[in-house]
Amino acid sequence: MREIYSHTALRGIASLLVVFFHYMIILEPTFDFDTHTSFFSKGYLWVDCFFILSGFILCYVYGTSPGDNQNKLIDFLWARFARIYPLHLATLIGLAGLQVLVSKIANHPLTIGTWSTFWPNLFGVHAWLMPAKYDWNFPSWSISVELAAYLLFPFVSFGFSRQPTITIGLLAASVVFALTIGRDHWEQTALIRGLPMFLFGVLVFQFRYGIERIRYVSALQTSAAGALIASLHFGLYDFAIDLLFAALIWLTWTDQGVSIALRTRPLQALGQWSYSIYMLHIPVRIVLGFALGGRLPQLLLFGIMLAGTICAGAVSYRYFEMPVRQALRRRRAVLAA
Repeated sequence: MREIYSHTALRGIASLLVVFFHYMIILEPTFDFDTHTSFFSKGYLWVDCFFILSGFILCYVYGTSPGDNQNKLIDFLWARFARIYPLHLATLIGLAGLQVLVSKIANHPLTIGTWSTFWPNLFGVHAWLMPAKYDWNFPSWSISVELAAYLLFPFVSFGFSRQPTITIGLLAASVVFALTIGRDHWEQTALIRGLPMFLFGVLVFQFRYGIERIRYVSALQTSAAGALIASLHFGLYDFAIDLLFAALIWLTWTDQGVSIALRTRPLQALGQWSYSIYMLHIPVRIVLGFALGGRLPQLLLFGIMLAGTICAGAVSYRYFEMPVRQALRRRRAVLAA
C-alpha cells in the first residue's frame, strides 16, 4: 500500500508545533509571541489534526476489515496496541522512576504526578474518567482518546459495511456536535471532543475521491494552507481551523500538486519520528529543566530542549518504537499461526 507522504509530513509538522506550544512557557515573559500572533498559542489544535489524520489513515489501511470477523478484529487491535502503548508505558514508568529517584536525593521533592492517577494512566483510560487535570506525561491524554477510538473503529467499519448511509449520518452528527461545543474545562471533555475528530477523519476518507479530477488542485492546496496559517495567526474559531485541517488532509492525500513539496527527506523523517517526539517532549522538558533550569539564558534553554526533543524522538523511533512494534507483531503472527 502506497504511503501518503503528505500526511507523514503533516504529522511531523503537527508534532513539532505541539512541542512549541508546550515549550513557549520557557521563553516567557521575555519573548511574548501572543502580542504579535496567535499562531503558537493555538498550538493545542494540532492534536485535532492528529485525530483527523488517524481516522483517515486507519480507513486507508484497514478499510472495513476490522468489522469482518474475530481474527481480523484481534489483528487490528493488536497492531494498534503495538503502535502506541509500548512508548506510553515506557514514558510513564520512566517519569515515575525519575520522581522516586529525585525525591530521595533532593531537598525539594519532584512531583510529576500523583500515585492515585498512576493506575488510570498505566491502563490508558485516564481521559475516559474526565479528570479535572492531567499529570505524569500529560500529553498522553490524547493516547487515551486514541485507544478509545481504536475500540470504536471496528463498530464504525461494521456500520459502513452494513448501513453506510446511516453510519455517515451518525458520524456527521457527532462531528457537528464536537465542532460546536466550547473548550472550557477541556480536560473533562477530551474524550467527547477527540473521538468525533477521529470520526471526522473517517468521514473525510469516505469522500476522498475526486481530487484526481480537480484541475487546479495546487491552487486549492495553497489556498487551504494559507487560510489555515491566517486562521491560526488571527486566532479564529477553533471549529474553522478544524475544518481547514480536514480540507488540507483531503486535498493532499493523493500527493499531487504542490503537496509534493512535503516529500522532502527532513519532513518525512520528522513525520516518522512524530509519535516519539510527541510522547517524549514533556519528559525531555522535565529532565532538562531540572538539570539546566535557571543556569542558562531562556532562548538557549529553549533551543537545547527543542533540539533534544527531536534527537530523542529520532533515537526512540529507531531503537525502541520500531523494534518493539515489530517484535509484538511477530509475536502476534506466531500466536495466530
